[in-house]
Amino acid sequence: MEDMDLEILVEFVSEVRDDMADLDERFIKLEEEPDNKENIDSIFRTVHSVKGNSGFFGLNAIKVMAHKIENLLDDLRQGKRFVTKETVTVLLEGIDYLKAMFAALAEDPKPKELLPEEQDYLDRLEAFLQQGETKGKVVEEILSAISPIVLDLKTDPNFAGNPKFQELQEKIETYQSRLVNEKSSDSKGCGKQKIEREQRA
Repeated sequence: MEDMDLEILVEFVSEVRDDMADLDERFIKLEEEPDNKENIDSIFRTVHSVKGNSGFFGLNAIKVMAHKIENLLDDLRQGKRFVTKETVTVLLEGIDYLKAMFAALAEDPKPKELLPEEQDYLDRLEAFLQQGETKGKVVEEILSAISPIVLDLKTDPNFAGNPKFQELQEKIETYQSRLVNEKSSDSKGCGKQKIEREQRA
């Protein structure tokens, strides 16, 4: 690596480490205000920037790590997942790995391979992305539990003519219809989303 490139890399590493330190406060805010989209977007942009710039410098291990973390953050910012304690814990673990990778880079500014523990985290993160509960799954489970009860109550004269009960029925039918439409849309869009994520990589 030429001296000028090395100087730019050292400056990049220093800037990223400052940005990563600022992430701590934003994650505290994420736990306190899980629906604060502006904060989620802010965290996402930082990780997205790390991913893109790491690719420019050929820091592939860091790029891969940031990309996987970015995918989970993207699910949060699009409202596909709840901000849960488990989700925040998974994200913080990834950020800790990124911090350690940049600390190592500050000591020796050369591209490095993924460590076994880093690869293990990526494997667990991928499993979390594939198997974690999405908002749609949670709503579907709730509706599945409630619907049979409502059907039984429809024959009960104490409920059948109640306006509130009728309103509840209509809401359940509306949500069920939405879920069907979302599933249809997801099945058509999953290929597109995969391509978009690969392009962002």
